[in-house]
Amino acid sequence: MKNDFFKISSKRILFSMMMASALLAGSPQAIFAGVNEIQAVMQTGTVKGQVVDVQGEPIIGASVLVKGTTNGTITDFDGNFTLGNATRGTLVVSYIGYKAQEVIIKGRNLVKVVLQEDSEILDEVVVVGYGTQKKATLTGAVSVIDADETLKGRATTNVATSLQGTIPGLTITRTTSRPTEDPTLSLRGGISTNDNKPLILIDGSEAYTWELNTINPNDIENISVLKDASASIYGARAAGGVILITTKRGKAERLTVTYNGAVTANFQGKRYPAATGSEWAKMMLSAAHEDINGSVWSIMDFTEDEFKRVANNEAFDWTTKSGIKYRIDPLNAYQPDYVYGTTWSHNHNLSISGGSEKIQTKTSIGFADDRSIIKVTYDGQKKYNFRNNTDFKLGDYVKLATNIAYDNRYKNVPSKGIGFGLQDFYVFPLYTEDGTKYYDNFGGNNVLAHLTEAGRTKNKFDSFRLGGK
Repeated sequence: MKNDFFKISSKRILFSMMMASALLAGSPQAIFAGVNEIQAVMQTGTVKGQVVDVQGEPIIGASVLVKGTTNGTITDFDGNFTLGNATRGTLVVSYIGYKAQEVIIKGRNLVKVVLQEDSEILDEVVVVGYGTQKKATLTGAVSVIDADETLKGRATTNVATSLQGTIPGLTITRTTSRPTEDPTLSLRGGISTNDNKPLILIDGSEAYTWELNTINPNDIENISVLKDASASIYGARAAGGVILITTKRGKAERLTVTYNGAVTANFQGKRYPAATGSEWAKMMLSAAHEDINGSVWSIMDFTEDEFKRVANNEAFDWTTKSGIKYRIDPLNAYQPDYVYGTTWSHNHNLSISGGSEKIQTKTSIGFADDRSIIKVTYDGQKKYNFRNNTDFKLGDYVKLATNIAYDNRYKNVPSKGIGFGLQDFYVFPLYTEDGTKYYDNFGGNNVLAHLTEAGRTKNKFDSFRLGGK
Protein backbone atom coordinates (compact mmCIF):
# COMPACT_ATOMS: atom_id res chain seq x y z
CA MET A 1 0.00 0.00 0.00
CA LYS A 2 1.41 3.40 -0.97
CA ASN A 3 1.80 6.15 1.56
CA ASP A 4 0.43 9.02 -0.58
CA PHE A 5 0.64 11.51 2.26
CA PHE A 6 4.34 10.84 2.71
CA LYS A 7 5.03 11.22 -1.00
CA ILE A 8 3.10 14.49 -1.36
CA SER A 9 4.63 15.95 1.81
CA SER A 10 8.12 14.92 0.74
CA LYS A 11 7.72 16.62 -2.63
CA ARG A 12 6.46 19.85 -1.02
CA ILE A 13 9.34 19.94 1.45
CA LEU A 14 11.88 19.22 -1.27
CA PHE A 15 10.36 21.84 -3.57
CA SER A 16 10.53 24.49 -0.81
CA MET A 17 14.15 23.66 -0.03
CA MET A 18 15.15 23.81 -3.69
CA MET A 19 13.36 27.14 -4.16
CA ALA A 20 15.14 28.63 -1.16
CA SER A 21 18.52 27.40 -2.37
CA ALA A 22 17.92 28.72 -5.85
CA LEU A 23 16.91 32.18 -4.60
CA LEU A 24 19.98 32.39 -2.37
CA ALA A 25 22.28 31.33 -5.19
CA GLY A 26 20.57 33.48 -7.78
CA SER A 27 20.19 30.53 -10.12
CA PRO A 28 16.53 29.54 -10.44
CA GLN A 29 17.48 27.64 -13.60
CA ALA A 30 18.90 24.90 -11.34
CA ILE A 31 15.36 23.77 -10.56
CA PHE A 32 13.73 21.13 -12.74
CA ALA A 33 10.45 19.41 -11.95
CA GLY A 34 9.66 17.08 -14.81
CA VAL A 35 11.13 14.66 -17.25
CA ASN A 36 10.72 17.08 -20.17
CA GLU A 37 13.29 19.45 -18.65
CA ILE A 38 15.74 16.58 -18.14
CA GLN A 39 15.84 16.10 -21.90
CA ALA A 40 17.42 19.52 -22.31
CA VAL A 41 20.57 18.43 -20.46
CA MET A 42 21.18 15.10 -22.19
CA GLN A 43 24.75 13.89 -22.39
CA THR A 44 26.28 11.26 -24.62
CA GLY A 45 26.36 7.84 -22.92
CA THR A 46 24.03 8.95 -20.12
CA VAL A 47 20.47 7.75 -19.59
CA LYS A 48 18.10 9.90 -17.56
CA GLY A 49 14.53 9.28 -16.61
CA GLN A 50 11.84 8.93 -14.01
CA VAL A 51 10.17 6.00 -12.25
CA VAL A 52 6.50 6.41 -11.27
CA ASP A 53 3.57 4.23 -10.20
CA VAL A 54 0.32 3.76 -12.11
CA GLN A 55 -1.08 6.98 -10.58
CA GLY A 56 1.93 8.92 -11.83
CA GLU A 57 3.39 9.42 -8.36
CA PRO A 58 7.21 9.24 -8.27
CA ILE A 59 8.75 6.19 -6.58
CA ILE A 60 11.56 7.13 -4.22
CA GLY A 61 14.55 4.76 -3.90
CA ALA A 62 13.73 2.49 -6.83
CA SER A 63 16.68 0.45 -8.10
CA VAL A 64 17.83 1.08 -11.68
CA LEU A 65 20.46 -1.37 -12.93
CA VAL A 66 21.98 -2.24 -16.30
CA LYS A 67 21.19 -5.94 -16.68
CA GLY A 68 24.17 -8.24 -16.28
CA THR A 69 26.41 -5.50 -14.83
CA THR A 70 27.05 -3.72 -11.54
CA ASN A 71 26.30 -0.33 -13.10
CA GLY A 72 23.27 1.04 -11.29
CA THR A 73 21.70 3.79 -9.22
CA ILE A 74 18.54 4.64 -7.26
CA THR A 75 15.85 7.25 -7.85
CA ASP A 76 15.72 10.52 -5.89
CA PHE A 77 12.75 12.17 -4.11
CA ASP A 78 11.14 13.00 -7.46
CA GLY A 79 11.68 9.51 -8.86
CA ASN A 80 14.40 10.84 -11.19
CA PHE A 81 17.63 9.02 -11.96
CA THR A 82 20.79 9.56 -13.99
CA LEU A 83 22.90 6.61 -15.11
CA GLY A 84 26.20 6.96 -16.96
CA ASN A 85 27.88 4.52 -19.36
CA ALA A 86 24.54 3.09 -20.41
CA THR A 87 24.27 3.65 -24.16
CA ARG A 88 23.09 0.09 -24.81
CA GLY A 89 21.67 -2.90 -23.00
CA THR A 90 18.62 -3.33 -20.79
CA LEU A 91 17.62 -1.42 -17.68
CA VAL A 92 16.12 -3.45 -14.84
CA VAL A 93 13.93 -1.25 -12.61
CA SER A 94 12.62 -2.68 -9.33
CA TYR A 95 11.16 -1.64 -5.99
CA ILE A 96 9.73 -3.55 -3.03
CA GLY A 97 6.04 -4.28 -3.56
CA TYR A 98 6.18 -3.64 -7.31
CA LYS A 99 6.79 -5.90 -10.30
CA ALA A 100 10.25 -5.41 -11.81
CA GLN A 101 10.38 -3.90 -15.30
CA GLU A 102 12.97 -4.31 -18.03
CA VAL A 103 13.49 -1.44 -20.48
CA ILE A 104 15.65 -1.80 -23.59
CA ILE A 105 17.80 1.33 -23.99
CA LYS A 106 18.42 1.19 -27.79
CA GLY A 107 20.42 4.43 -27.75
CA ARG A 108 17.73 6.40 -25.94
CA ASN A 109 18.79 9.10 -23.50
CA LEU A 110 15.42 9.58 -21.84
CA VAL A 111 13.08 6.95 -20.40
CA LYS A 112 10.00 6.91 -18.23
CA VAL A 113 9.14 3.73 -16.33
CA VAL A 114 5.77 2.91 -14.80
CA LEU A 115 5.87 0.16 -12.16
CA GLN A 116 2.85 -2.01 -11.42
CA GLU A 117 2.06 -3.08 -7.86
CA ASP A 118 2.73 -6.74 -7.06
CA SER A 119 -0.19 -7.60 -4.81
CA GLU A 120 0.92 -11.23 -4.60
CA ILE A 121 4.12 -10.30 -2.75
CA LEU A 122 2.38 -7.89 -0.39
CA ASP A 123 -0.39 -10.38 0.41
CA GLU A 124 2.03 -13.23 1.17
CA VAL A 125 1.41 -14.56 4.67
CA VAL A 126 4.29 -14.75 7.16
CA VAL A 127 4.14 -16.90 10.31
CA VAL A 128 5.04 -14.87 13.42
CA GLY A 129 4.69 -15.32 17.17
CA TYR A 130 1.06 -14.19 17.45
CA GLY A 131 -0.13 -16.04 14.35
CA THR A 132 0.32 -14.76 10.80
CA GLN A 133 0.80 -11.37 9.14
CA LYS A 134 0.93 -10.07 5.61
CA LYS A 135 4.27 -8.83 4.37
CA ALA A 136 2.66 -5.48 3.59
CA THR A 137 2.05 -4.82 7.29
CA LEU A 138 5.04 -6.68 8.76
CA THR A 139 7.47 -4.42 10.65
CA GLY A 140 9.59 -6.79 12.79
CA ALA A 141 12.92 -8.42 11.94
CA VAL A 142 11.54 -11.61 10.40
CA SER A 143 13.23 -13.67 7.70
CA VAL A 144 11.16 -16.14 5.70
CA ILE A 145 12.30 -18.81 3.28
CA ASP A 146 10.24 -21.01 1.00
CA ALA A 147 11.25 -24.62 1.61
CA ASP A 148 10.59 -25.78 -1.96
CA GLU A 149 12.87 -23.08 -3.34
CA THR A 150 15.62 -23.22 -0.69
CA LEU A 151 15.83 -26.87 0.36
CA LYS A 152 15.05 -28.46 -2.99
CA GLY A 153 18.05 -29.93 -4.78
CA ARG A 154 20.32 -29.86 -1.73
CA ALA A 155 22.62 -32.87 -1.41
CA THR A 156 21.57 -33.42 2.20
CA THR A 157 18.38 -34.29 4.07
CA ASN A 158 19.57 -32.41 7.16
CA VAL A 159 17.39 -29.29 7.43
CA ALA A 160 19.88 -27.47 9.68
CA THR A 161 22.72 -28.01 7.21
CA SER A 162 20.50 -26.92 4.31
CA LEU A 163 19.80 -23.59 6.03
CA GLN A 164 23.48 -22.65 5.96
CA GLY A 165 23.92 -19.33 4.14
CA THR A 166 20.19 -18.77 3.54
CA ILE A 167 19.19 -16.51 6.46
CA PRO A 168 21.11 -13.36 7.49
CA GLY A 169 22.41 -13.66 11.05
CA LEU A 170 21.92 -17.44 11.28
CA THR A 171 25.23 -19.23 11.90
CA ILE A 172 25.49 -22.99 11.34
CA THR A 173 28.58 -24.55 12.96
CA ARG A 174 29.76 -27.98 11.82
CA THR A 175 32.76 -30.01 12.99
CA THR A 176 32.56 -32.71 10.31
CA SER A 177 30.92 -33.41 6.97
CA ARG A 178 29.49 -36.73 8.16
CA PRO A 179 25.69 -36.82 7.73
CA THR A 180 25.14 -38.07 11.29
CA GLU A 181 26.35 -34.80 12.82
CA ASP A 182 23.85 -32.43 14.41
CA PRO A 183 25.12 -28.88 13.71
CA THR A 184 25.02 -26.06 16.25
CA LEU A 185 22.73 -23.10 15.47
CA SER A 186 23.29 -19.52 16.58
CA LEU A 187 20.87 -16.79 15.55
CA ARG A 188 22.00 -13.74 17.50
CA GLY A 189 25.69 -14.47 17.79
CA GLY A 190 27.65 -14.71 21.04
CA ILE A 191 25.48 -12.34 23.06
CA SER A 192 25.65 -14.49 26.19
CA THR A 193 28.12 -16.73 27.97
CA ASN A 194 25.21 -19.08 28.65
CA ASP A 195 23.46 -21.38 26.22
CA ASN A 196 21.59 -19.11 23.78
CA LYS A 197 20.44 -21.54 21.13
CA PRO A 198 17.36 -20.43 19.18
CA LEU A 199 13.98 -21.79 20.19
CA ILE A 200 12.70 -24.20 17.51
CA LEU A 201 8.98 -24.78 16.95
CA ILE A 202 7.51 -27.27 14.46
CA ASP A 203 3.83 -26.49 13.80
CA GLY A 204 3.73 -24.67 17.13
CA SER A 205 5.34 -27.44 19.22
CA GLU A 206 8.81 -27.08 20.73
CA ALA A 207 11.52 -29.22 19.13
CA TYR A 208 15.15 -30.10 19.82
CA THR A 209 17.97 -29.14 17.48
CA TRP A 210 18.61 -32.80 16.57
CA GLU A 211 15.08 -33.02 15.19
CA LEU A 212 16.16 -30.81 12.28
CA ASN A 213 18.25 -33.80 11.16
CA THR A 214 15.25 -36.11 11.55
CA ILE A 215 12.32 -34.28 9.97
CA ASN A 216 11.69 -34.79 6.24
CA PRO A 217 12.62 -31.58 4.33
CA ASN A 218 9.93 -32.39 1.74
CA ASP A 219 7.24 -31.95 4.42
CA ILE A 220 8.22 -28.33 5.16
CA GLU A 221 6.17 -25.47 3.68
CA ASN A 222 8.21 -22.52 4.97
CA ILE A 223 10.54 -21.43 7.76
CA SER A 224 10.22 -18.10 9.61
CA VAL A 225 13.05 -16.74 11.75
CA LEU A 226 12.21 -14.16 14.44
CA LYS A 227 15.22 -12.11 15.51
CA ASP A 228 14.13 -9.12 17.57
CA ALA A 229 11.08 -8.12 19.62
CA SER A 230 9.02 -10.31 17.29
CA ALA A 231 10.24 -13.22 19.42
CA SER A 232 9.34 -11.64 22.77
CA ILE A 233 6.03 -13.52 23.01
CA TYR A 234 8.05 -16.66 23.81
CA GLY A 235 9.75 -15.06 26.80
CA ALA A 236 13.21 -15.92 28.12
CA ARG A 237 13.43 -19.08 26.02
CA ALA A 238 13.57 -16.89 22.91
CA ALA A 239 16.67 -14.96 23.99
CA GLY A 240 18.54 -16.58 21.12
CA GLY A 241 15.75 -15.99 18.60
CA VAL A 242 13.01 -18.29 17.30
CA ILE A 243 12.85 -20.63 14.30
CA LEU A 244 9.27 -21.46 13.25
CA ILE A 245 8.78 -24.42 10.91
CA THR A 246 5.42 -24.82 9.18
CA THR A 247 4.67 -28.10 7.41
CA LYS A 248 2.62 -28.57 4.26
CA ARG A 249 -1.14 -29.04 4.41
CA GLY A 250 -3.78 -30.27 1.99
CA LYS A 251 -5.84 -28.04 -0.29
CA ALA A 252 -9.38 -28.19 -1.61
CA GLU A 253 -8.50 -29.79 -4.93
CA ARG A 254 -8.57 -33.16 -6.62
CA LEU A 255 -6.54 -35.95 -5.05
CA THR A 256 -2.89 -35.80 -6.13
CA VAL A 257 -0.20 -38.44 -5.67
CA THR A 258 3.39 -37.14 -5.84
CA TYR A 259 6.70 -38.99 -5.77
CA ASN A 260 10.16 -37.50 -5.73
CA GLY A 261 13.53 -39.02 -5.01
CA ALA A 262 17.23 -38.47 -5.49
CA VAL A 263 20.43 -40.46 -5.71
CA THR A 264 23.59 -38.62 -4.64
CA ALA A 265 27.25 -39.53 -5.12
CA ASN A 266 29.50 -38.71 -2.16
CA PHE A 267 33.21 -38.28 -2.80
CA GLN A 268 36.24 -36.50 -1.39
CA GLY A 269 36.41 -32.97 -2.75
CA LYS A 270 40.12 -32.47 -2.16
CA ARG A 271 42.93 -34.92 -1.46
CA TYR A 272 45.62 -33.25 0.56
CA PRO A 273 49.19 -34.21 -0.40
CA ALA A 274 51.12 -36.43 1.98
CA ALA A 275 54.83 -37.15 2.27
CA THR A 276 56.13 -40.42 0.85
CA GLY A 277 57.80 -42.98 3.08
CA SER A 278 61.20 -41.77 1.92
CA GLU A 279 60.37 -38.12 2.68
CA TRP A 280 58.98 -39.12 6.06
CA ALA A 281 62.18 -40.98 6.96
CA LYS A 282 64.30 -37.97 5.97
CA MET A 283 62.21 -35.70 8.21
CA MET A 284 62.50 -38.15 11.09
CA LEU A 285 66.28 -38.24 10.66
CA SER A 286 66.47 -34.44 10.60
CA ALA A 287 64.21 -34.12 13.66
CA ALA A 288 66.26 -36.66 15.61
CA HIS A 289 69.55 -34.87 14.92
CA GLU A 290 68.13 -31.44 15.77
CA ASP A 291 66.47 -32.64 18.97
CA ILE A 292 67.86 -31.50 22.32
CA ASN A 293 69.10 -35.07 22.75
CA GLY A 294 70.50 -35.24 19.26
CA SER A 295 73.44 -37.38 20.30
CA VAL A 296 71.04 -40.14 21.43
CA TRP A 297 69.24 -41.99 18.62
CA SER A 298 65.83 -43.28 19.68
CA ILE A 299 63.04 -43.76 17.15
CA MET A 300 60.89 -46.84 17.81
CA ASP A 301 64.03 -48.94 18.46
CA PHE A 302 65.12 -48.55 14.84
CA THR A 303 68.75 -47.89 14.06
CA GLU A 304 69.82 -44.80 12.22
CA ASP A 305 71.12 -46.96 9.37
CA GLU A 306 67.71 -48.59 8.98
CA PHE A 307 66.06 -45.18 8.66
CA LYS A 308 68.68 -44.11 6.15
CA ARG A 309 67.78 -47.15 4.06
CA VAL A 310 64.15 -46.05 4.05
CA ALA A 311 65.20 -42.49 3.16
CA ASN A 312 67.03 -43.99 0.17
CA ASN A 313 63.87 -45.78 -0.98
CA GLU A 314 64.99 -49.16 0.35
CA ALA A 315 62.30 -51.28 1.97
CA PHE A 316 62.61 -54.12 4.45
CA ASP A 317 59.89 -56.50 5.55
CA TRP A 318 58.64 -57.55 8.97
CA THR A 319 61.11 -56.39 11.52
CA THR A 320 60.51 -57.13 15.20
CA LYS A 321 61.42 -54.37 17.65
CA SER A 322 60.68 -54.75 21.36
CA GLY A 323 58.20 -57.50 20.59
CA ILE A 324 56.32 -55.39 18.01
CA LYS A 325 56.35 -56.25 14.32
CA TYR A 326 56.95 -53.47 11.82
CA ARG A 327 57.08 -53.38 8.05
CA ILE A 328 58.63 -50.25 6.62
CA ASP A 329 58.06 -49.45 2.97
CA PRO A 330 59.05 -46.07 1.50
CA LEU A 331 56.27 -46.47 -1.07
CA ASN A 332 53.66 -47.55 1.48
CA ALA A 333 50.22 -46.38 0.32
CA TYR A 334 48.53 -43.43 1.96
CA GLN A 335 45.99 -45.05 4.27
CA PRO A 336 43.13 -42.57 3.66
CA ASP A 337 43.16 -43.69 0.01
CA TYR A 338 42.04 -47.09 1.27
CA VAL A 339 39.41 -45.56 3.53
CA TYR A 340 37.82 -42.75 1.50
CA GLY A 341 36.06 -43.22 -1.82
CA THR A 342 32.79 -42.79 -3.66
CA THR A 343 29.64 -43.84 -1.81
CA TRP A 344 25.98 -43.38 -2.65
CA SER A 345 23.08 -41.82 -0.75
CA HIS A 346 19.43 -41.88 -1.77
CA ASN A 347 16.05 -40.63 -0.57
CA HIS A 348 12.45 -41.33 -1.62
CA ASN A 349 9.25 -39.45 -0.78
CA LEU A 350 5.61 -40.22 -1.55
CA SER A 351 2.69 -37.92 -0.72
CA ILE A 352 -1.09 -37.90 -1.22
CA SER A 353 -2.86 -34.55 -1.04
CA GLY A 354 -6.31 -33.17 -1.78
CA GLY A 355 -9.80 -32.72 -0.41
CA SER A 356 -13.04 -30.80 -0.53
CA GLU A 357 -14.25 -27.54 0.94
CA LYS A 358 -14.99 -29.32 4.24
CA ILE A 359 -11.98 -31.65 4.53
CA GLN A 360 -8.43 -31.18 3.23
CA THR A 361 -5.65 -33.64 3.98
CA LYS A 362 -2.04 -34.35 3.13
CA THR A 363 -0.24 -37.60 4.00
CA SER A 364 3.42 -38.26 3.26
CA ILE A 365 5.97 -41.00 3.86
CA GLY A 366 9.70 -40.75 3.31
CA PHE A 367 12.90 -42.77 3.49
CA ALA A 368 16.50 -41.57 3.30
CA ASP A 369 19.85 -43.35 3.47
CA ASP A 370 22.68 -40.85 3.99
CA ARG A 371 26.30 -42.01 3.92
CA SER A 372 29.68 -40.36 4.43
CA ILE A 373 32.66 -40.82 2.09
CA ILE A 374 34.10 -43.70 4.18
CA LYS A 375 33.94 -46.64 1.76
CA VAL A 376 35.42 -49.53 3.79
CA THR A 377 32.42 -49.75 6.11
CA TYR A 378 28.97 -48.26 6.54
CA ASP A 379 29.09 -44.80 8.12
CA GLY A 380 25.78 -42.99 8.01
CA GLN A 381 22.13 -42.98 8.99
CA LYS A 382 18.73 -44.09 7.76
CA LYS A 383 15.57 -42.04 8.25
CA TYR A 384 11.90 -43.01 8.14
CA ASN A 385 9.19 -40.32 8.13
CA PHE A 386 5.39 -40.27 8.30
CA ARG A 387 3.16 -37.19 8.50
CA ASN A 388 -0.55 -36.48 8.19
CA ASN A 389 -2.04 -32.97 8.34
CA THR A 390 -5.83 -32.71 8.06
CA ASP A 391 -8.15 -29.69 8.22
CA PHE A 392 -11.89 -30.00 8.99
CA LYS A 393 -14.49 -27.30 8.41
CA LEU A 394 -17.14 -28.12 11.02
CA GLY A 395 -19.21 -25.00 10.39
CA ASP A 396 -19.07 -21.43 9.18
CA TYR A 397 -17.14 -20.40 12.28
CA VAL A 398 -15.61 -23.66 13.48
CA LYS A 399 -12.49 -25.27 12.03
CA LEU A 400 -10.27 -28.08 13.31
CA ALA A 401 -6.67 -28.72 12.23
CA THR A 402 -4.83 -31.90 13.24
CA ASN A 403 -1.15 -32.84 12.94
CA ILE A 404 0.24 -36.37 13.30
CA ALA A 405 3.92 -37.05 12.66
CA TYR A 406 6.43 -39.81 13.37
CA ASP A 407 10.11 -39.38 12.51
CA ASN A 408 12.73 -42.08 13.07
CA ARG A 409 16.49 -41.82 12.60
CA TYR A 410 18.87 -44.76 12.97
CA LYS A 411 22.55 -43.79 13.21
CA ASN A 412 25.16 -46.50 12.57
CA VAL A 413 28.84 -45.45 12.67
CA PRO A 414 32.24 -46.99 13.51
CA SER A 415 33.22 -46.64 17.17
CA LYS A 416 36.74 -45.47 16.25
CA GLY A 417 37.35 -42.36 14.22
CA ILE A 418 39.38 -41.76 11.10
CA GLY A 419 42.27 -40.21 13.03
CA PHE A 420 43.55 -43.51 14.42
CA GLY A 421 46.74 -44.66 12.74
CA LEU A 422 47.27 -41.79 10.34
CA GLN A 423 50.35 -40.61 12.21
CA ASP A 424 52.10 -43.99 11.83
CA PHE A 425 50.92 -45.35 8.51
CA TYR A 426 54.46 -45.58 7.11
CA VAL A 427 55.49 -47.99 9.85
CA PHE A 428 52.40 -50.06 10.59
CA PRO A 429 51.04 -52.03 7.61
CA LEU A 430 47.38 -52.47 6.79
CA TYR A 431 47.60 -56.25 6.52
CA THR A 432 49.68 -58.98 8.15
CA GLU A 433 51.73 -61.63 6.37
CA ASP A 434 48.70 -63.95 6.14
CA GLY A 435 46.43 -61.20 4.74
CA THR A 436 44.45 -60.37 7.88
CA LYS A 437 44.14 -56.77 9.05
CA TYR A 438 47.18 -55.73 11.08
CA TYR A 439 46.55 -54.51 14.61
CA ASP A 440 48.76 -53.91 17.62
CA ASN A 441 48.30 -52.33 21.02
CA PHE A 442 51.10 -49.85 20.40
CA GLY A 443 49.08 -46.67 19.91
CA GLY A 444 46.70 -46.09 17.02
CA ASN A 445 48.37 -47.91 14.19
CA ASN A 446 45.85 -49.17 11.62
CA VAL A 447 42.92 -46.97 10.68
CA LEU A 448 41.49 -49.72 8.48
CA ALA A 449 41.33 -52.18 11.39
CA HIS A 450 39.91 -49.53 13.70
CA LEU A 451 37.08 -48.66 11.33
CA THR A 452 36.08 -52.20 10.38
CA GLU A 453 36.82 -54.34 13.43
CA ALA A 454 36.82 -52.07 16.52
CA GLY A 455 33.07 -52.15 17.08
CA ARG A 456 30.20 -49.86 16.12
CA THR A 457 28.08 -47.16 17.74
CA LYS A 458 24.36 -47.35 17.05
CA ASN A 459 21.81 -44.75 18.14
CA LYS A 460 18.09 -44.49 17.49
CA PHE A 461 16.16 -41.21 17.59
CA ASP A 462 12.36 -41.17 17.62
CA SER A 463 9.97 -38.24 17.51
CA PHE A 464 6.18 -38.60 17.68
CA ARG A 465 4.00 -35.50 17.45
CA LEU A 466 0.25 -35.20 17.86
CA GLY A 467 -1.30 -31.76 17.77
CA GLY A 468 -4.27 -29.73 16.71
CA LYS A 469 -5.99 -26.40 16.92
